[in-house]
Amino acid sequence: MALLDLPLEILDAIIDCTLPAGLESFVLSCKSLYRRAAGQIERHNALRRRWGYTHTESGPRRADTLRILYHVSRDALVAEYIDSLSLWDRRPVVDFSDSEDGEQDFRDDAAAMAGIKELVTRSEYLRIATVEPEAWWDKMLQEQNVDLSDHQDALFAAVFLFSLLPNLRTLRLPRTWSEFRPADDDQGEHYRMLAAVLNAIVETANDESGNQKPLGQLTTILPFMAEGYEERAALESVQPAITLCSMRELYAISSIALDDGYTGIAFSWPASLPNTPLTRLELAYCCVDADGITDLLSHAPSIRVVKYSHQSKWHGCGHDWNCGAFLQALSSTSSATIDELAITIDDLDGEIINGASTFHGFPHLRKLEIDVTAFCGPPLESGQRKGQEPLLPAGERPWSKEDIPCLGDMLPTSIEEVHINTEHPDPDSVALCSLLKNVIEHRANRLHGLHKFVLRQYQGTSSRALAVEKGILFETWGHSPEGPLPIHMMPLWKREFEAKAGIELGS
Repeated sequence: MALLDLPLEILDAIIDCTLPAGLESFVLSCKSLYRRAAGQIERHNALRRRWGYTHTESGPRRADTLRILYHVSRDALVAEYIDSLSLWDRRPVVDFSDSEDGEQDFRDDAAAMAGIKELVTRSEYLRIATVEPEAWWDKMLQEQNVDLSDHQDALFAAVFLFSLLPNLRTLRLPRTWSEFRPADDDQGEHYRMLAAVLNAIVETANDESGNQKPLGQLTTILPFMAEGYEERAALESVQPAITLCSMRELYAISSIALDDGYTGIAFSWPASLPNTPLTRLELAYCCVDADGITDLLSHAPSIRVVKYSHQSKWHGCGHDWNCGAFLQALSSTSSATIDELAITIDDLDGEIINGASTFHGFPHLRKLEIDVTAFCGPPLESGQRKGQEPLLPAGERPWSKEDIPCLGDMLPTSIEEVHINTEHPDPDSVALCSLLKNVIEHRANRLHGLHKFVLRQYQGTSSRALAVEKGILFETWGHSPEGPLPIHMMPLWKREFEAKAGIELGS
């Protein structure tokens, strides 16, 4: 029997089954099908507009993830249309306003709440994680009894929502996800339950290798923290998600992977976790040392892009930073794959312990963006150290900025594009002259692919003459009709990060 000879009610049911991903290709295969599917097409377009990008920054309650689950309980197709999800509600309390459609009342509707609870009680992921559905539901209800000013997020509702989203590609986690330490058994039963169910979702998505499994298409994690001295999140908090087979990009702000025995947060990779397929890692305003980045990238064999900016954190975490050791760690773990690299110093309370001195450990490096400050420390091979625990081997002359090697000596022949960012309106002329002293000769004799070389200065032009002398493109940055732009946004990669992450970084 031909498809169009089927009874209309069966044909309608078949069309319904193609929602959402298969509808367009199915109905466009035949004019008669297209005409018959007019109602489904209208519904498809409406659902895609309403739920394609879903967030919690609306309605009368802060971070109201339960409201999303309420809609899913009424129409299961809603979950399949969510392509991008943001659970970070950045509104101040004064911005909360009444919903225009009465949705705030669903919590007072016994039938509505029963519908949401039914989603929970039939969850296969709670069963896999051996979590009692009633216990999980109780946790979800407890999350609803918080004051708006508490800035707490509904993590149990969030994790359960993840178990329903087969087409999710981009995710911004809730703000208080920063407190989640999935590998830390000392965090208590509350977090153990979250970790168990999240791990069940991730393991199922990876084992089934099918597009229709929840989180099976997730490729990108976006920042869920602000920048600042007191902003801090364990980098460990995203570990389960970045082991998804589909994962490719991690953008993070204020993440910490540094064990200083005081206010730092250690990072390690549990033996039970598989490697991450990440190809891009961008960490802004973070606090990560050589050990932390080693533990991560030794389990990221496909990494190609690494961009990092350092910010000293609360109570002196990352007060001094070892740029030389950080770069050596990147080279040791990922020399065969990294082709794009950026290093920025946002806020450093102390000193550069060891500076950048070579990029030959990255034989495929095409693009480099780096602050002059990153070179302002003795090279690792000197045996010297600056900072709170300085070291000067006996008989050695103390390192000075005149000893910074020429950047041309440091670069591999694969390099195509270089951006150097000066840190002040009046940049360190000694460091700059040392860094650029022989670049003309190196470009002529060895760096034949280096077609773009930029020296960028913040709100000043004092370095222009040096750039012209060395045949380097000069840019001054930081002025706008509205007033000065924040210096932290001078690096090109930070501005690109801001656009991709959908969050304003400058302050």
